[in-house]
Amino acid sequence: MLDKLDGKSVAQIHQLIRNGLRVIGVRVAGTGLAFALAIVLARSLGAEGYGLYSFVLSLLFFLSIPIQAGLPNLVVRETAKARLHYDWPTIKGLWYWVVGVILVASSIFIICVLLIEQMGTDWISKERLDLMIVGLLFIPFIGLTINHSAIIRGLGHVVLGIVPDAIVRPALTLLLVGSVFVFGSPLAVTPGLAMFSYVFSIGTAFALSSILLYLVIPREQRRFGPSRMDIGYWKRSAYPLTVVGGLQIMYSYSDLLILGMFHSDTEVGIYRAVGQLGMLVVFGLSAINQMLHPQISKLFSSGRLVDLQKMITMSSLGIFILALIPGVPLIVFGGDFLEFIFGHEFSDGAVALVVLTFGQLVNAAFGSVGALLNMTGHETDAMKGMFVSLGVNITFAFILIPPFGIEGAALATAVSLATWNIILRHFVKKRLGIESIGILNILKRERIEP
Repeated sequence: MLDKLDGKSVAQIHQLIRNGLRVIGVRVAGTGLAFALAIVLARSLGAEGYGLYSFVLSLLFFLSIPIQAGLPNLVVRETAKARLHYDWPTIKGLWYWVVGVILVASSIFIICVLLIEQMGTDWISKERLDLMIVGLLFIPFIGLTINHSAIIRGLGHVVLGIVPDAIVRPALTLLLVGSVFVFGSPLAVTPGLAMFSYVFSIGTAFALSSILLYLVIPREQRRFGPSRMDIGYWKRSAYPLTVVGGLQIMYSYSDLLILGMFHSDTEVGIYRAVGQLGMLVVFGLSAINQMLHPQISKLFSSGRLVDLQKMITMSSLGIFILALIPGVPLIVFGGDFLEFIFGHEFSDGAVALVVLTFGQLVNAAFGSVGALLNMTGHETDAMKGMFVSLGVNITFAFILIPPFGIEGAALATAVSLATWNIILRHFVKKRLGIESIGILNILKRERIEP
């Protein structure tokens, strides 16, 4: 394939591969750290304590949807576009506006949670509510850190942009919890300590991302200078991106939360462990998407659809191959992995792991459908697909989880994953003429005319 391209295209592909390998390296390290943290938490807290911690953390992610869902994608896209024209006032204006939104929204959510704690409630246990109070600072820290990362990635420093959240956060949490687990008493690690460690690590990641952002901005642009704001445009763009991103977060945690409504913290903990193993299947999709976001925006804005299709074909093949490497062993030996890694009580999730792994393999096979729509201005189409998929997920979850527990949650997730990808691929083909499934594109030998 490479011998048919001109020198410029070959150089771009080589650079893309180098950047992709660096991003994958960081993501592999981050996934390994997060996985090690999950093991330490599961073994130190037990299934019940791990379930309590996971349930509350999921609720905190739900609360932070408005500040971490759509804003990062908007920041990456608009920063990459402004960078092409050296439009620093727009980049500064965008960042000032985003910081204001995050701080205002975080303050509102924290006040609401504190009021709920004072009034009391019947729908959440006291243990879960107390743990949520411990984790309240998670909300502003995660929003600011993720959006720092988005600006850094939009400026072209993809690897630097993902290091604070992908490496520093899990590494520091692992260090804090692991030290207590190894050197403390057997009962020293509690859900409260785990949550405090998580929030502290997020705060540290925010501090590091602030330093990195200062360093990557050109020297002459570091001081407070003129800024240009187009708040109306940003709001219109942020709305569908936020809805799509929020739906994705809801999609990621709704099954666990619904499971917690009908079943014990122990089952929530087991299902969380299953999900941790299942996410190994799509770490390549997550890593490559981080690298593709600014490239998709750049190629589409330049009208280079041929190069965009070539890039998507190559990335899709890489994503699926990376998914098969952990996917096949998890299907064959899933129960043994759960027992060996997390402990005997987690082996009850073997069937759920097989179901979830199949769903994630389908997800990987369809490639970067969401990134293609979000980075080319077709957020509304992605939003439609996510609405339908989330509806399928929640409907199946309420039907299947009460009688079947963790197996029902896994099946609901797998069915909705397939639904989401089928719908988004349809829109990608319709709007862009791009085939997101790399294997199909090669088999059909499709070519996109400029």
